[in-house]
Amino acid sequence: MAVRARYRQDGAKHYEEIESGLNKMSLAKFERIVRSSGLRVLDRHYVGVKKIHFLTKVPVVRELTTVIVAATLSV
Repeated sequence: MAVRARYRQDGAKHYEEIESGLNKMSLAKFERIVRSSGLRVLDRHYVGVKKIHFLTKVPVVRELTTVIVAATLSV
């Protein structure tokens, strides 16, 4: 955040204060919420950092390399 402050003047001190920034949602937390919701997953698509999608399939690094999850859920 200190390095970011050199380039951005929005006053953010924490990542969650950044507009469209990190929301502290991990893949594990997202998947746990979906499982416990009782909804069916009709489609799920993971987008990798810098569009390197194969990394989203590697269990050890997918938490760090997935930037977007798009899911279609149904009751």
